[in-house]
Amino acid sequence: MEQGYYVLCNDINELLSMIKYGEPGLPYVIDWAVPNLKKQKIFPVYVHAGLLEELGIILSDIRESKPSCEYDTIITYNEFLQSKTSQTKQVNATQSIKGGTNMKRYRICYDKMLVAKGDLNINGELYGGVAAYLEYQVFNKSSGEEIFFTFDDTDTPREEKIEGHYLNDFYDLAYDKENGFIIIPADELKELKDHVIKFRVGMFTKSIDNNGCLEDVSITEKQFVKILKDNPQSFDTADNNFAQNCGVTFNIIG
Repeated sequence: MEQGYYVLCNDINELLSMIKYGEPGLPYVIDWAVPNLKKQKIFPVYVHAGLLEELGIILSDIRESKPSCEYDTIITYNEFLQSKTSQTKQVNATQSIKGGTNMKRYRICYDKMLVAKGDLNINGELYGGVAAYLEYQVFNKSSGEEIFFTFDDTDTPREEKIEGHYLNDFYDLAYDKENGFIIIPADELKELKDHVIKFRVGMFTKSIDNNGCLEDVSITEKQFVKILKDNPQSFDTADNNFAQNCGVTFNIIG
């Protein structure tokens, strides 16, 4: 039996972080809760070598993956992240001594997905939902200058926190009958002392069925709004009071 860690996870961001930081040869078992169309439940997920094994994250079609390992330790997600952060700092310190070059700047983007209830068929396409991608900008409150995250040729972009919060925490997206969608500033914005967080919507997509799998296809804002306003029976649900976050991407500025 393989040895591993049993990590308690609460949301999709933590799950994605676990996938990102999973180490080859060391399995992690994660407890996480995913709100789907019907209920919220805890599913054990087996992460090995940085990849999810046999987990179907297709909206309400979520399958349970049974791990086959013994657990050396049971830890919380925060404890896991702290240990990984400590390791990352040690690696970065070593890299700075080596003298990494070609510093690049980037912004962090999160998607906000509104899930389609039931079978939504538009022009022969079966929809799982639609999503808006929010690209976040961080500014110094005193100087007004934008602060970019950076990495060099020995590193890769990663999620970062501002005053204890991930950027995804600062704005929510929700379905709105009149306008299609609205962006809602979160209470965490009021807690900021030294920074100002803004955003722009960088892209819109629709998730459509392609031989049993959901495929993201780029659409315009006008198409995005029309889909939402024309189909309230599919989008005006409690699940869409706050959009689901399914992933993080990085916009390399140069």
